[in-house]
Amino acid sequence: MPGRVKQHALKLVYEFCRARYPDDMWANYHLYCQMRLNTMTLFKWYASQDQPRSKWKRTPLAQFHYDSERDLWTLSYADIDRRWRRYDGTSQSSDLMALLDEASRDPNGIFFGDKPTSGTS
Repeated sequence: MPGRVKQHALKLVYEFCRARYPDDMWANYHLYCQMRLNTMTLFKWYASQDQPRSKWKRTPLAQFHYDSERDLWTLSYADIDRRWRRYDGTSQSSDLMALLDEASRDPNGIFFGDKPTSGTS
């Protein structure tokens, strides 16, 4: 992944995470992104209800794969067995923000399941 694409993608994901779970919600939830080669994986970290506050759990939410030959992003979701499946709700896009918006909109409840009380549209 070209450096300019990576930096732009990380900036968009950072802003997305901060908007989805603003500062007042970070005591219970965090979103973070792990980048490996041409793939960014978005995880939700949350405080476990049955463990001490020092124990956090993580759940994979969405994966964004960059096709550098075509300059396109693809959105995937983790199924019940945590295998990645291509999301049918959108096609590939050169606009990563459009795919982040679709994951946030989550019309089928496969990314976040439930909407936070604050955050993006």
